[in-house]
Amino acid sequence: MNTQINIALLKEWKEELERLARVYSVDEEKTLTYLDLIRRAIKEKYGLKEDK
Repeated sequence: MNTQINIALLKEWKEELERLARVYSVDEEKTLTYLDLIRRAIKEKYGLKEDK
């Protein structure tokens, strides 16, 4: 089950994350959003596993 959370980001952070998401999308040949990058960073930082 997923849980939705709301966070506040500085506008500059969001813009930079969006830019990075575009770069990663090209590198990985799939569409990524800035939210995907946030999820990925949290997962890697804390060694979280996904339930499937």
